[in-house]
Amino acid sequence: MKKSNIVLIGMSGCGKTTIGRLTAQKLGMAFLDTDNLVEEAEGMSISRLFEIKGEEYFRQKETQACKEASGRGEAVIATGGGVVLSRENMSFLKAAGVIVYIERELDEILRADALVRPLFTSRERVSKMYYERERLYKGYADFLIKNDTPPEITAERLISMLEESRKG
Repeated sequence: MKKSNIVLIGMSGCGKTTIGRLTAQKLGMAFLDTDNLVEEAEGMSISRLFEIKGEEYFRQKETQACKEASGRGEAVIATGGGVVLSRENMSFLKAAGVIVYIERELDEILRADALVRPLFTSRERVSKMYYERERLYKGYADFLIKNDTPPEITAERLISMLEESRKG
């Protein structure tokens, strides 16, 4: 399978969707969000899906969304924060694209709208998830970019980084 996708991983609230949309727009690529694919397939929000059917059911649907997104080419794919918890998800995504970890400081994630997300029930839980998942994000990533500038600038830096890597 040709590596034609740019796959964004990172904690919920790190900016994957915003940076992903901007990157896709600037590169003339499609933009996909695996959480949106799940919501469309299930006809409800991720929060509602967690509430009604639970995390395990959501993770199954997330794997289907990763498989679907991986099959498309020339797309920027924003993933859910927990996508790295499944080797199956990451094997689909890694086979079809370059993996970019969007790193954002924990304090910034906590300042964002993060506590309205399904698994973000307390600051302590968010902090624990952040440190547990950080190792996975870094392990799967082909590239790391810090989200410490306005989204437009971060998207430009991401594009420049990918273009530089293709030259080398």
